[in-house]
Amino acid sequence: MYLAKRCFWKVLSCPISKMILFVSFMPVFLLGCSMARMAVRPQLISAATEMKVEGRKSFRFDKPFSFGPYQVTEVNREWTRSTGFSAEFPSLEKHKKTFSSSKATQEYEFMLKDGKGDEWKCQNLTTCGQGFVDVSTGAKKKMGMGISSRSFASTFKAKNRSEVWHLTMDDKQDSSFAMKGVLSDGDTSILVQGTRKLAGSPLPLTDHSGFEFLVDGNVVASVEVINKGAVWILPSIEERLHSPLAVTSVALLLYQNIGRK
Repeated sequence: MYLAKRCFWKVLSCPISKMILFVSFMPVFLLGCSMARMAVRPQLISAATEMKVEGRKSFRFDKPFSFGPYQVTEVNREWTRSTGFSAEFPSLEKHKKTFSSSKATQEYEFMLKDGKGDEWKCQNLTTCGQGFVDVSTGAKKKMGMGISSRSFASTFKAKNRSEVWHLTMDDKQDSSFAMKGVLSDGDTSILVQGTRKLAGSPLPLTDHSGFEFLVDGNVVASVEVINKGAVWILPSIEERLHSPLAVTSVALLLYQNIGRK
């Protein structure tokens, strides 16, 4: 997801009420004049090196890219597959009620070279489900109730390693509809949670600005998924976890919200 830069220049000759409104929203306007960034925990910024993503394009999700020592290749994304149905059911009122449901899935895979001789293959599945009930009482009173959910699953391993890593996430556990889940190889478990926070702004995004990785409640890595993207991995964590965190970061950088309209 790329966020456009916005600047506001003309302030002169404004009515007093508009001037007050402008001043009230000045912090938001100033943020809009620079590239929006994910809000990263201060302790991670101070201890980890920011690895900026190079070569990532919003309109071409099948191109190779890199960050730090990590090289992403062989990105292959399948077409989004959708199914759905709708049905009418009787009502005590004149107008029948309509229920509709839809589901969309998308698969993609990629390879990651970690600069240490290991090559990781990662397979991913995104799922989005939506349901809607039309409870309108007439042509002039259109009303409806809807519910949506999304989930994400990722599986990966290195060619010369025995352990297999799995990540499962959904947005059912979080009131802000940010996705949350667990990354694990059976021995180690890492909490992965989405965030909609932006650096320097109290206003959240409508979708993820990035994801955080936590071990025992402490943030050990983060991935920014807006604009060009960036990755932070705490150097003090176990060396064997660096590449799995990098692979998962790539999976989330390539993730698309297929349910968004």
